Amino acid sequence: IVAGDLIFDPNRITFMTLHFDVADHLRENREAFKLTNIYGNPARERFLTIYIKRQCSSIRNSFRELLRDSVIGDDTSTLSDFIYDSSNRFRRAGANSDLGHATRARLAILRRFAYENPSLLDRAEEEEESPTTPSTDENGEDPPTGEPAKKKHKRGQGGRTVKGEDFWSKVEMWFEARQKQWGDSWATEGWISYINHTLELDTNRYQRPVVQNPFMIDVIIPEAYRAHGSSTAAAATLQNALGSMDDILRLV
Repeated sequence: IVAGDLIFDPNRITFMTLHFDVADHLRENREAFKLTNIYGNPARERFLTIYIKRQCSSIRNSFRELLRDSVIGDDTSTLSDFIYDSSNRFRRAGANSDLGHATRARLAILRRFAYENPSLLDRAEEEEESPTTPSTDENGEDPPTGEPAKKKHKRGQGGRTVKGEDFWSKVEMWFEARQKQWGDSWATEGWISYINHTLELDTNRYQRPVVQNPFMIDVIIPEAYRAHGSSTAAAATLQNALGSMDDILRLV
């Protein structure tokens, strides 16, 4: 939950060190998260650190896949839909498609990066599985004997991705380069121009298809069935029998 909330932060442009921020947040709010029995115990802290790193890696891979599917393939989505879907998946406060300009701008930038770098989209980072829950003696110390838990690794699609060559490492490099070019604030001229262009590109690429109503063609009524002035009374009688348009609309 914490990792998802932090990765969704509209000001976050670093992703590979997410686990440090999660660890700091949990430590500062240990009482709220009921983790007071973890800190002060080296074995439990070590286990928690490994678990946090694994969860952050999983969150990054999930976010990458969501970005990929939103811009490439048969199920692409508009930016507003992506904001709703990603906030529903990662944001602690839940789904919302209207989260302000900063969120919209950053997610549009990430979508553009994904679209313009398709070769990176399947470069999953290696996920490190958490070891077996550590055993401790009554004093909370590490056991004196026994082998350390072995770590297993999950390989990304197409084999192991070299460190630094995965999607999010490249995203960080891109942001670092643009920071040097345009500065640290979204409000600089360079960032404003890039964001405006990015939003326009996104809108043009992923517009919702216009659904045409096939029944909008006028119905041709044969002349013989048209109501004439001489049959006003008959038409009125027929209208009373069928009901008014108001009656029909009530059924819709």
